[in-house]
Amino acid sequence: MPGEHLYPSRGVHGTVVRALGVAIVSGRYPPGTTLPTEDQLVAELGVSRSALREGIRVLAGKGLVEPQTRRGTIVRPPDRWHLLDPDILVWRYESTTSAADFDDLTGLRMVLEPSAARMAAERSTPALIKPIEAALEEMRRTVDDTESFIEADLAFHSGIVAATDNNLLVHLNNMMGIALSAHRHVHTRSRTRHRKTIGEHRRILDAIRDHDPDQAELAMRELVERAHQDVLYYTGRARRSGAFTRRKDSDPGA
Repeated sequence: MPGEHLYPSRGVHGTVVRALGVAIVSGRYPPGTTLPTEDQLVAELGVSRSALREGIRVLAGKGLVEPQTRRGTIVRPPDRWHLLDPDILVWRYESTTSAADFDDLTGLRMVLEPSAARMAAERSTPALIKPIEAALEEMRRTVDDTESFIEADLAFHSGIVAATDNNLLVHLNNMMGIALSAHRHVHTRSRTRHRKTIGEHRRILDAIRDHDPDQAELAMRELVERAHQDVLYYTGRARRSGAFTRRKDSDPGA
C-alpha cells in the first residue's frame, strides 16, 4: 500500500513533520516567509529543540523549507517542493484543497490513466485482467458502502495500470493513488452515482478484454473527466467554463 512510504506520524519527530508540513502546504506559512523562531515552535509544538531540528531537516529534504544562516528557516515556493513525495501528496489533498489542486490531480490522471487503459488493452493477459474483474465485482458488492466502494474503485484503476506490465507506470500510479485516497473525503456519497459509474467502469473492462485500445482509452478519459466534475460539484467548486466543465449528466440525481 502506498501509505507504507509515508514518514512515520507517531513519535515526536513525526508530530513535528506533520504539523509543520500541513501548515506549509495549507498556506499558513506562505512561500518566502520565515517560520517562527525555534523558541516559538518549541513552545507551540511542545517538543524539544532536537526533535524540532530533526523535523526541520526532514522538511528540508522534501523541498518545503530552506534553513538559512541569520535569516531562519524560509518556506520555499511550491515549484521547489517534491510534489510526488507521499507526505506532501497527503497533506495537499486530505484537508482544504483548492480547485486548482483538483485540476492538477485530474491533469495527471488524464495523462496517465487513458494511456494505461490503452496499453492494458494491447498487452493484458487473462491473468492480468483478473484483478480488474475482481475489483469491479467488489464495486458492485459494496455499492451502498461508500468507503468500501472507494477502496474497490481505487483497486480497479490500480489493476489497469498493473496490467500494462510497466513498473515505472505502476510506481507513478502508486504516488497518484496516495492523493486519490487522501481526497476521498470529498468523493461523492451518492449511491445513484455509484451505481451509474459501475457501468462506466464495465465499459473500460470490456474494451480491455476485447483488446480494443481506442475504446479503452476513450472510456477511461471520459470517466476521469466525469469524476473530476463530480468532485468539483460536491465541493461547490463546479466551473461554468474551462477544460473540465461539469456535465449535466454528472448530477447525483441523474
